[in-house]
Amino acid sequence: MKIKVKKIKKIGMLLALGLAMVGEVRSAELTPNPAIPSAPVFSLKIKLKGLKNAKGKVIVRLYLSKNGFPDEAKEAFKTVSLEITDPDLVTTVLSDLVPGTYAVSAIHDENASGEMDTNWIGIPREGLAVSRDAKGSFGPPSFKDAAFDLKEDMEIVAHFLYL
Repeated sequence: MKIKVKKIKKIGMLLALGLAMVGEVRSAELTPNPAIPSAPVFSLKIKLKGLKNAKGKVIVRLYLSKNGFPDEAKEAFKTVSLEITDPDLVTTVLSDLVPGTYAVSAIHDENASGEMDTNWIGIPREGLAVSRDAKGSFGPPSFKDAAFDLKEDMEIVAHFLYL
């Protein structure tokens, strides 16, 4: 019987040690390690100028790649809808952005439909502004022409174009 009691005690001690170790692992997972730096995050201030009126809203979209740029909402990384209080200047700030390459597009959604209205051949009926004031030739501006590198807090200005 003594052997079985010793084995049971030993198993109990190993089990207790194992549970203690699991507790240590769990607490280590919840506690940030100050020796490991977290990724920096930045803010992007966007100033939009040249709205022709204060009707509707301005929809600002931030893109990480050419996919969907400049007007497909589902491909945007971030989207913000803004009220127009001053048609001369609309401003927003996007926060918690990691360093990277981005492009911004903004639509003057005059009828508040939530999307860019176009005529039957695809020419926009509402104003469009893009970062770096990039312009397209026989089509929308490209992501490449509108892209910028975010490496620190940054401010950009874009002007609306109406066709």
